[in-house]
Amino acid sequence: MVILRNLKIELSTDQVLRRQGMGGKVRSEIDPRIYEMTAELMDELGDLLKPAMAYELHQVAGIQPMGLILADGTRIRGSLLPSTLPNCMELAVFVCTIGPDLEERVTEYSTGGKLLRATMLDGIGSAAVDSLVHKACQIAQEEAKPHGYGISGAIFPGIKGFPLAEQPTILGLAHGDEIGVELTSSAMMIPRKSTSCVIGMGLNVPFWEVDEACDYCSLKDTCRYRSIV
Repeated sequence: MVILRNLKIELSTDQVLRRQGMGGKVRSEIDPRIYEMTAELMDELGDLLKPAMAYELHQVAGIQPMGLILADGTRIRGSLLPSTLPNCMELAVFVCTIGPDLEERVTEYSTGGKLLRATMLDGIGSAAVDSLVHKACQIAQEEAKPHGYGISGAIFPGIKGFPLAEQPTILGLAHGDEIGVELTSSAMMIPRKSTSCVIGMGLNVPFWEVDEACDYCSLKDTCRYRSIV
């Protein structure tokens, strides 16, 4: 198990706007006040982000039509896993969070009637979590290099073929509780600005960029947060 804290979050305006539901729009289509408010809110982030990541590598003992079996006997269910990770030899399991402070500020803005500000800050928080997933892929790549392995892209519980019901298993495998991440009875993460993913490692493992994960989502044709690549 590895715990990383005080990670640097790097955000672009395009990433933030996508998470505010404006991905794919050109600058002339967006009210200039949105850009101004986005800049103001991003200036607040220093006090609001407490990024942390927990991860662990697990040997894969078997690949079955409906999931993977790890060396310790743990089964991870989901038809997407064997279909996208046919040559997986190790599985890197990650839990990432930016902590609770940003969402608490979002709640303050909401209850204070500053709904637009709340919505935009919420989008910035989501973009910050996306940034941590990019870092997770970079870390997995570094872990894979000494073995001559390649890595897959990130696969998230809750997308088609990888049920959200696997979330408790993923959280346990990564030891997400060590960075303060818990689950509700419906398998939603607390703090809310958290995520989990698995990344396959092995010879000839097919790779895809983090942004391409949208292609595996059942909402890919209608989601206004979809990444435009």
